[in-house]
Amino acid sequence: MDFLGEKTLLDRPSVGFLASRSVSAATIARCRAWAESVCGTDSVIISGFHSPLERELLTVFLAHRQPVIWALGRSIYRRVEPVVGEAIDEGRLLMLSVCPGAQHSLYSARLRNRFVIEQAREVVFAAFDSGSSLAPLHALLVEMKKPTTVIL
Repeated sequence: MDFLGEKTLLDRPSVGFLASRSVSAATIARCRAWAESVCGTDSVIISGFHSPLERELLTVFLAHRQPVIWALGRSIYRRVEPVVGEAIDEGRLLMLSVCPGAQHSLYSARLRNRFVIEQAREVVFAAFDSGSSLAPLHALLVEMKKPTTVIL
């Protein structure tokens, strides 16, 4: 596993966030409200920040200076946006790679999501349908009795 940023974030309580690529506008609004409510708490947010909604919430977390762990299903980015670089420099962001290679794949996305749910103390999902790849992850967490929330 490759790292860029503050590794001690892995030692802090974390809340995972996972969202499908396709989410309704109403769910997006509720997830954005949830993200803003989490800002300022002690929790570190961990996600792949890959889906459009996850990326949108990353901008919320960075703007509010909330610590985040960005789990990539690919190699670490060679260049990062200035706001991401600033968060790394200030110890508010850890970027890590769970898979080598420059491209995401279905396999690497599964590994990334599995890492997120294993690392997180609790996991928040944006609403998903029964055919989503998130459904089995949610079912596994329920079976494990790990705290989960689905934002509908």
